[in-house]
Amino acid sequence: MRFLFVDSIDELEPGKRARGRFIMPRDFALPPCLIAEAIGQLAGWIAMEHLQFTARPVAGLVGQCVIAGEARPGASIELVVEMDECEADAVSYAGVARADDRTLVALERCGAPMLPLEEFDNRDAMRARFAALRSRAGARVDEDRKLAPTLPLSEVAFESDSASAAFTTPVEPDFYADHFPRRPVFPATLLLDAKIRLARILAERVGLERAAARPIIRVTDVKFRTFIVPGQKVELAALLRARESASAHFALAAASAGKRIAATDLRFEWS
Repeated sequence: MRFLFVDSIDELEPGKRARGRFIMPRDFALPPCLIAEAIGQLAGWIAMEHLQFTARPVAGLVGQCVIAGEARPGASIELVVEMDECEADAVSYAGVARADDRTLVALERCGAPMLPLEEFDNRDAMRARFAALRSRAGARVDEDRKLAPTLPLSEVAFESDSASAAFTTPVEPDFYADHFPRRPVFPATLLLDAKIRLARILAERVGLERAAARPIIRVTDVKFRTFIVPGQKVELAALLRARESASAHFALAAASAGKRIAATDLRFEWS
């Protein structure tokens, strides 16, 4: 399975900005959170190249993520990232993903600490992949490549305007081959995807109008407090804070063994 979502880097202003591309699998569409992952990975390549592959950004925070659409299978997605800060200890950036003249995902006010690259990846392997991304051919594996799957939610329960659920992260080494080979970490974007899915389930449960329709999703103040490791059970909670005719506001949280992992505010906005 693969968890690399940048297939080429077509323009690069070292330490400042880049334009890249990701080709969707031809037989299925990825969750929009993984398109957000592609934006973050492009920011990571900018930062790693700028610091000569001595450090890499890992997790962090997102000021706002707006999911405005989904890409069709096989679509060519343009990725653009602008770095606000690219230092040895931390990075901050904004980025956007577009396809078919539509904005799919936009990230604002993102930040992450820079950690020693060799703790997570092989430095020579990352240099080689970056060189492939910058080549004319790019670094596509093939159109049939397998990607990390969406994890099913279990133990789903409801109380009035709230819902809870859980999942356990995979333990198979192949799942973490790209994230990361030397220190497996469950991807934060898959955690965010699970929380959004729980919010959708709650919206339908409480009878929100147009809950089944595809809304614009506005996620704010995303904070990841700690790494999630293989085999870890994660408990999710969603609370409906407010509802209006064309929107709904949720508070989302994730915890494990009684300790908070991440907190998120989310709005569904129907046109």
